[in-house]
Amino acid sequence: MLTFPKPQKYRAEVIEKIQVSSKVFKARYGFIDPQTLDFIAGQTVMLTVAPGVHRAMSIASPPQENTVITTFQNVGPGGPGSQWMIALKVGDPVEMMAPLGRFTVDHESPRKKIFVATGTGIAPFRSMLFDESDKDSLSHPMSLYWGLRSVDDIFINDELENISKERSALKYHLMLSKPPEGWNGLVGHVTDLVMSSETDLPACDFYLCGNQKMIVEMQARLSEKGVPKEQMKFDPFF
Repeated sequence: MLTFPKPQKYRAEVIEKIQVSSKVFKARYGFIDPQTLDFIAGQTVMLTVAPGVHRAMSIASPPQENTVITTFQNVGPGGPGSQWMIALKVGDPVEMMAPLGRFTVDHESPRKKIFVATGTGIAPFRSMLFDESDKDSLSHPMSLYWGLRSVDDIFINDELENISKERSALKYHLMLSKPPEGWNGLVGHVTDLVMSSETDLPACDFYLCGNQKMIVEMQARLSEKGVPKEQMKFDPFF
């Protein structure tokens, strides 16, 4: 049985901050005290963004990088967490509670794994895909579906395309709901693509991360197809 590390308070500093899309910032935090973070791919941290105000962020880097973590934050909502990220500078001190959450891969399950993300919900899947702790699972069939609104929202697509080329068992699908003229990729909503592309749904495990509307719709449609609730894991972002 999987043993989850006990959460504790961490002090860290910002070592990198880059805007990677129209609304998303990539941030990397280096740990000061304690100096390392043991976590399981898919877990989160709770960042202190103001006195008494906290925001959960999925860890996007793999567990092997335990002195530094990466997150992707959408500042589109414009709330306290967004304003904090916009103002954040390299060298700033950061406090967090970590690791948290149980949105982790069941490596013991023989079923095909289906990862479904919208927006920055791709973050925990990046951690899972780059995790080197269970190489046996790399040969098991997996599909990754990522839904975004426009081309301005795309980030880390090259990374995901490269890893899908390296792993014949991984099928990666990026789609836009509001594509520009001349877009040659997939168009529509990610929920529709999953339902039309995957066969024998009850024989799969589903991992859902992103906006709550997608997760609720995905759960309802999977349930209609006979997928048991215990084969659906989810992590809503908002």
